[in-house]
Amino acid sequence: MNKLAVQIKEISGEDVHLCYQCEKCTSGCPVAYEMELAPAQIMHASQLGFKKMVLGANSIWLCASCETCTTRCPQGIDTSKVMDGLRIIARREKVRAKIPEMPLFYNIILLSLRFVGCIYEPLVAGIMKIRTGTLKKDMPLAREFLKKGKLRLFPNFRNIFKINSIFRKVKKYEAY
Repeated sequence: MNKLAVQIKEISGEDVHLCYQCEKCTSGCPVAYEMELAPAQIMHASQLGFKKMVLGANSIWLCASCETCTTRCPQGIDTSKVMDGLRIIARREKVRAKIPEMPLFYNIILLSLRFVGCIYEPLVAGIMKIRTGTLKKDMPLAREFLKKGKLRLFPNFRNIFKINSIFRKVKKYEAY
């Protein structure tokens, strides 16, 4: 097993060598058309140890983690977990994302989860707009969403204690 496959297995628990390239993951992926490497190609390149190719592709950052690939896989591979693992490896090894806003987006999502208990879209969008310098760009669209009741003004803090217990467990796990 090559170094990349070993790293993926350690992080995600998934064995990329189980993939036999049926491409069901790719055929179901809603964002495959935008990816430089389709999910099946990511799996194959990972099997071959093409670390630079895999970590440098926009694919690992575009993955929506919808788990369609996982449900379709006849081998039971959780491709979504593999993509998560690849993002972790890329960040650890300081590989710059092809889409520079994506790591920022993931961090803001985590921030929203941690302090609100859910993904609160106005907070996520607002911070993204401020950090990328595009604050005024979608203001007319935001007004329309508000008018039509498609945007919540106030977050629902219902799950904050459950979510924060998850964050505490992760922090405790990372300490080891």
